[in-house]
This record gives sequence, structure tokens and C-alpha cells, in this order.
Amino acid sequence: MKTFATISAATAASMMFGAAAMAEAPNAGPDDYLNDVRLGEKVDRICFRDQINDFREGTESTIIVERGAKDYLIQTDKPCNELDGAQTISLNNAFSSGRCVTSYDRFSASKNTFGNASDPAYLCRIKAIYEWNEDALSTDVASVD
Repeated sequence: MKTFATISAATAASMMFGAAAMAEAPNAGPDDYLNDVRLGEKVDRICFRDQINDFREGTESTIIVERGAKDYLIQTDKPCNELDGAQTISLNNAFSSGRCVTSYDRFSASKNTFGNASDPAYLCRIKAIYEWNEDALSTDVASVD
């Protein structure tokens, strides 16, 4: 019985320290992404069939979106209230038929799964679009060795 209590206490402690270590990881800001080795060439547009379904690593003014096997970093012209931690990103209604997004187009971002795309607080204007190469990070680390 004493062994079980010791194992349980050790498991609980390791889970607490693990959670604390994860919580202390610093959040990357927009400048971190814009100076990252994974940032590629600037592109003039991204074409989607429907909506933006796959995205990650949002900050207040950058988000990485996936289109097929390629990733792109979208930079907004100013911070968007809902972009950091967004659960939903939707193209403006003009693009819902499967068009391309370019600089100065707008999209809506919401931290709520059912965000209101027509609310101006959710709208973000695209400043620039860049290719994003996730593999460049491992290549850069390998070249340091």
C-alpha cells in the first residue's frame, strides 16, 4: 500500500511539473515569425477551393494556413483581436466560391467556433503572404552541427 502511494505521488508530481513546464513556454510574437528561417518568398495570392480549414500558430498579426501540401504565413496590416487563439477563420463572402486571397483582402477570425464573420471586430486585412517551409528549421539546425 505504501508503494502504491509513493508511485501515485511521484506520478502526480511529474504531471504537475510537466504541465508547469509547458505553461512556461514563451509565446512567439509576429516578429518572431517574420524573422524565422522558415519564412520563404513573398507570394501574391493563395487560392482555396472553399474556406481555410487548416491553420495554426496564430499571433495577433500572423497565422500559418495550409493549402494542400503547402503552408503559407499570412501577415495582417494591423493586429486582429481574434487572430491569436482563433478557432475559426473564414474567407470574406466574396471568396466563398473558391477564389484566391491576395494582399488587402479580408478574412474573419474568431476565438469562438461560431464566430460572427460580419462583425467588423472579427475582420483582418491581409498585408502580405509568404511561403512557409517547415522543413527549413531542421535544415538550419543540421547546418549548425
